[in-house]
This record gives sequence, C-alpha cells and structure tokens, in this order.
Amino acid sequence: MVAANMKTAGMIKGCERLLTAEDISALIGKPVRFVREMLNRGEMKGMKFGGNSWRVHPRAYMAYVERGATGFNGATPSGCRRQKEA
Repeated sequence: MVAANMKTAGMIKGCERLLTAEDISALIGKPVRFVREMLNRGEMKGMKFGGNSWRVHPRAYMAYVERGATGFNGATPSGCRRQKEA
C-alpha cells in the first residue's frame, strides 16, 4: 500500500515527493548523520517529523546546491565526537 502511495504522489497535480535525509545522503555522497546535522543547523531547509525523521522539498535541496553550499565546515565524521573548545 505504501509503495502504491509513493507512486501516485508524483502523479497528483502540484504534489512532489519530499526527499528524506537518506535520499539527500545518497545524492551528495555523505553519511545520513551529516545530512541530519546540516538540517539541524539550518544549512538546508527541511521539516522535522519527530525523532530523526526529516523531509526536504526538492526545491530546498536545489537551492542548497545552487548556493554552492557543501556544509563541510561544520561536519564531523560519522562515529566521531567533536571536541569542545576550552
């Protein structure tokens, strides 16, 4: 049923499929954690649906790409903790 809804979402006039953090992770080749941190910092506009569930409109993703933003400055590798400055 969910798969059928996903297929029809693109067919409803004016309705675009929203991207997940996992989708964006695959598009930019970065870990999902990296994408979630970007969304939490507001570097890319998105909507949070509780927990770690994010949705991003394709236009918000394209705006991010067109700005040339990479988000690499504030990134920490997956599994690593950023050290607090003294």
